[in-house]
Amino acid sequence: MGRYIPGNPAIVINNMPGAATLKALEFVESKGPTDGTMLVMFDFFRSAARCWKPDRVKLDFRRDRWIGSLAEDVSVCYLWAAHGAKTIADAKREGRE
Repeated sequence: MGRYIPGNPAIVINNMPGAATLKALEFVESKGPTDGTMLVMFDFFRSAARCWKPDRVKLDFRRDRWIGSLAEDVSVCYLWAAHGAKTIADAKREGRE
C-alpha cells in the first residue's frame, strides 16, 4: 500500500483484538493519531449502526474520510410487514420497546 502514497512510506500492520469491529473504531477515535497516519478497515455497516443504535455507537462517522472499499457488498434492511413500522423512526422506536 505504501507505494500508492506519496513518499512511499512504510506500512506497519497492527492486528488487534476486536479488529474490524466497533472496538477497533473506538480505539482509532479515542487513542489513534489525528494526523491521518492511521487507517482502519472495518465492516462498513458499522456506520449504519450509528443510526440504529445511537446509545451504543457513539462514533461520529462524519469526521472520518472514506478512501475506498475492498468489497462491493450491498446491505439491505427490511422489516416483516406485521411489524407495523412505516418509517425508520418507527423501526427505531419499536426496537427499544
